[in-house]
Amino acid sequence: MKKGISIVSSYGKDVLLKNNDELITEQPGGPIVFLEEAITRSRVPYTLFYGNTIDVHVLITDDGEFGKIPQRPNPQKLPIDQLSDWAVISTLLNEWDLSNLSNFNGKAFVDIQGYVREGSDFGKKRLWEEATAFADSIFCIKGTNEEIKYLPESVRNAQKNKLLIATDGSRGLDIFYQGEGFFIPAVKIDKPKDTLGAGDTFFGYFVASMYTGIQPLQAAEIAAQKTGEFLSQKK
Repeated sequence: MKKGISIVSSYGKDVLLKNNDELITEQPGGPIVFLEEAITRSRVPYTLFYGNTIDVHVLITDDGEFGKIPQRPNPQKLPIDQLSDWAVISTLLNEWDLSNLSNFNGKAFVDIQGYVREGSDFGKKRLWEEATAFADSIFCIKGTNEEIKYLPESVRNAQKNKLLIATDGSRGLDIFYQGEGFFIPAVKIDKPKDTLGAGDTFFGYFVASMYTGIQPLQAAEIAAQKTGEFLSQKK
């Protein structure tokens, strides 16, 4: 397989709203933007895999950001034969179909944000039942505490014996590695204007750090520090 990290993700056009329909601004976005920046800054080689740009409506509230996808994208299969032996997958919805992941022999790092997003309404979630078919082929799963609840229980429990990351905003994150759980606090910063991109920034630095040989707990600490720096620059 090719060296470096394969980034399997999506570009988005973010339509930022408040009060459900009051437009704040439109801007380029999508998980791929933040993953690529973090991995580039980590000086790790990578390749990009992406489809059409996806429109995302993002409701900005005091409790965080909540997205919906007005038009569902057509899922496409993972390009298994083209991937490096390390792949980070982060989607906006289910635009990347993981049903062939069982044929991937490398390390797959999956952010479940898109797979548990129902898509039709702000913040609405769904159970990611499909994951039971290929979860054995996922090396690391990452999501927020709320998103992790939408993993099938069998997948969630099995993943704790491999590598599972549950982030919790300004509190920090819980990381489960080889059956043990650890807590890593977040870097304390002034409240940013929003947290868009924080999760993928964290994941990019985390995967890149592990790729260079750093163990998961230290990689998570590095990624948490870098995410704090990222958020502190938002004005």
